[in-house]
Amino acid sequence: MKSYKTINQIGLSEFKIKKSKFYGVIKPIETKEEAEKFIEEIKKKNYDARHNVPIYVIGSNYEIQKYSDDGEPSGTAGLPILEMLKNEGITNVVIVITRYFGGIKLGTGGLLRAYLKSAKLALDNIQIVEKKVFKKVSFSIDYLLHGRIMNYIKNNEGVELDKEEFSDKVEIKLFIKLENFDRIEKDFINLSSGQIAFKNLGEFYLSFINELRIDWEGEVKKLISEMLSMKKWAVVGATRNEKKYGYKIYKLLKEKNYDVIGVNPIHKNIDGDLTKPDLLSVDEKIDCVNVVVGPEKTVKVVDDAIKKGIKYMWFQPGTFTSEIIEKAEDAGINVVFYDCILVEIGKRDAVDGIY
Repeated sequence: MKSYKTINQIGLSEFKIKKSKFYGVIKPIETKEEAEKFIEEIKKKNYDARHNVPIYVIGSNYEIQKYSDDGEPSGTAGLPILEMLKNEGITNVVIVITRYFGGIKLGTGGLLRAYLKSAKLALDNIQIVEKKVFKKVSFSIDYLLHGRIMNYIKNNEGVELDKEEFSDKVEIKLFIKLENFDRIEKDFINLSSGQIAFKNLGEFYLSFINELRIDWEGEVKKLISEMLSMKKWAVVGATRNEKKYGYKIYKLLKEKNYDVIGVNPIHKNIDGDLTKPDLLSVDEKIDCVNVVVGPEKTVKVVDDAIKKGIKYMWFQPGTFTSEIIEKAEDAGINVVFYDCILVEIGKRDAVDGIY
């Protein structure tokens, strides 16, 4: 097994150049069949487009690759995007770039730049996930060793706690980063004076974003579902600029019948609704906060959320650092930081809602 980078959600892009419109969509996949099915869905939906350029790559060593220029001059569309993905170390994805021709030719250089831009914009709107290889082990210890072992796990990178079970002894399951395994095994033997013996349970991929582990199949899905069932939201960074995500998120939440407060120190209202300059100015109880400002402003947003006793925060891509997330979690706030709320709300009919 080999570590690699991928994505965990659909990313979208849209831009116009010389009357040609480019629409990009990138999606995580595991198999060739998934990729081909998705490509056909996009082609069917955008049947009236001049070009639907498909690209996919699968496997930690890019074992499966496919691209097409779909009628564009050779080497101006599919291949540059495939090479860009490989240069970035990204795999297990499918991309389709749709072009509606506007009547003005872009030239080979212009086409290459436009298709690459479309793919990069789609990637920029989502999080890159690192899939790292860990070895899973189990062992049992006496209760007297428990505090010492937990302290080691908390303060050492490359060790992830999976499960604890308490009976006459403590049964522990851990994930240990493959390249650190020998050193960490020796540390555990020394910490326990030779009492700990690892039982090898195999190798597994764990997902990380900005060095923070993501349990996507377990806790993440449950937390997202829980948050989207809540009705009172504040959008920090809501704006009147219709091209910005602060407006798109605010508007979509309103359309989905959420009770939404826009937080912006500059705009007094958005679409006629009054805003607040900061979270502390909001009198009502807030269930969830969606953050759409840069990390330099997010620090204060978290401080204000802690003061208000807010327990749920959704950080949009590009709004946080690992230190910000850790600060929020240490204060007892449940956080989502690995996904875009626009994608999650529309995920059930993602293909129908792409363009």
